[in-house]
Amino acid sequence: MFTTTEYSPKKGMDKLKEIDSIKPYKLWKRLFGAGIIAAFFCWAISHNAVDTAAAGAIGMMSYLFSSWISKYSINYFMNGMMCSAFATFFALLAYSTGCVYHYDAIIIGSIMIFVPGVAITNSIRDLLYGDMISGVARMAEACVVAVAQAAGAGIILKLWTMGGSLL
Repeated sequence: MFTTTEYSPKKGMDKLKEIDSIKPYKLWKRLFGAGIIAAFFCWAISHNAVDTAAAGAIGMMSYLFSSWISKYSINYFMNGMMCSAFATFFALLAYSTGCVYHYDAIIIGSIMIFVPGVAITNSIRDLLYGDMISGVARMAEACVVAVAQAAGAGIILKLWTMGGSLL
């Protein structure tokens, strides 16, 4: 950044501190956004209004759960695994009570909130620019996060079926 602009290192550090001091969006706005994202991904798969509403609600609950567990300095991988497991459990619970029709679409919609899309995009950008080490490292991290999320959902699905619940 400093080499392609007229920023001095001091001015650049001041700008970084200014950016760092920006307050994040309020929790209710982030919850609303998470619900909308989960709902739209579910709608793209199931085209069912009941499933879409459930995915929105479960997405909001999962994001709230993520905000709560992030206070305990849990690493990014475990956070993704736990939030995916949380969303999967509530999707299966809603399905087993007959409230929704497609638990798979609700699970997918709800865990899409936590998919490391920016990391994947940045890794591809780094690879295209020729930064092989950075690109491969970012892609490996994104893949490990995605595997952790899949493991969280998979563990709950396996435990649910082992328990004899309906699927």
